[in-house]
Amino acid sequence: VCSNEFTYTKQAVTTITTQPVTPTTPICKDATATALNVVATGEGTLTYQWYSNTTNNNTGGSLITGANTATYTPPTTATGTTYYYAVVTGSCGVTTSTVAKVDVLTPPEVTQTVSTTTTLCPTATSNVVSFANYVTPAVGTTLRWYATPTATASSTVAPTINTNVTTRTTATAYVRAINNNGCTSGLVTVTLTVNDTTPPTFNAPSALNIVCNSTTATT
Repeated sequence: VCSNEFTYTKQAVTTITTQPVTPTTPICKDATATALNVVATGEGTLTYQWYSNTTNNNTGGSLITGANTATYTPPTTATGTTYYYAVVTGSCGVTTSTVAKVDVLTPPEVTQTVSTTTTLCPTATSNVVSFANYVTPAVGTTLRWYATPTATASSTVAPTINTNVTTRTTATAYVRAINNNGCTSGLVTVTLTVNDTTPPTFNAPSALNIVCNSTTATT
């Protein structure tokens, strides 16, 4: 008896079931970006490769060296918009994900209107000086003031110093700017010093002696 039986095995085509998601909010420069992720199914061992692109397209991008897992965290060292996608390869085909757009924003700056350390003259009566007088926030930003360089709690109200003192007085505050996107500037240190009230002293020089060599006038 002859038999023509054969076995047919249907293999699964490589398919991406979860696409990378564009972050809902922009990312600030040098902050940690949200990881992009793909989930795929298919035959054999699946391999992954991520690409970056300057346009909203999942072809023609630049291969990202070392980005060969299902998850990729975009860098944030440079500002601008970059598009990312992944290519997944299995025994039964290659498939490409949709594009995820990542915006990296430039953080704001705080400009000091004077040098980091400023000396003020004392006054005979109370005179409250705000630290806000010595920094200028960028347009569209809010200043946040801190008591120490490592403090996490902040205030939108600048600290002050009173120039009515009897001894030399120094105060230091720390400030950064935050914009509407939540990006923050670097921390700026502002130090104000009020000089003491000791009056200056004047030491007169010794009397000047003039010795004449001759009392006879010459013509």
